[in-house]
Amino acid sequence: MQKLPLNALEKYVYGVLSENTAQIKVYDFVPDEARYPFYSIGECSLTDWSSKRDYGSEVVYHVTAWSDAKGMKQVNDMSDTVISLFVNSPSALDYGFHIKGAELVGVDVNRHSSGEIRFADITIRFLISQD
Repeated sequence: MQKLPLNALEKYVYGVLSENTAQIKVYDFVPDEARYPFYSIGECSLTDWSSKRDYGSEVVYHVTAWSDAKGMKQVNDMSDTVISLFVNSPSALDYGFHIKGAELVGVDVNRHSSGEIRFADITIRFLISQD
């Protein structure tokens, strides 16, 4: 039976980011009292690529890096960290899913309309198979 890999992927992304960015919090729901810098995760889209014999999905996943530091250096460094942790890193996920491949789709770095906050939307395409 085919299942969605979204919860397994979010658990994986949260765990890897949390373990490798100890000084920076990771949220799938950002509380009002959150302090910068932090990552927000969870926005994604899924396309099925299953065949008669195999189940699989392409998930386009967004990680957003948020910073209140002056200039773009911190948010750019945070983006580099995400890319190095996930791109081209096959891995097993929970619930019988496996990442077959991951590639960078793009990074959009911006200033919030307030002018004081910088953010980068890092978009990664995961190819995921199911046992």
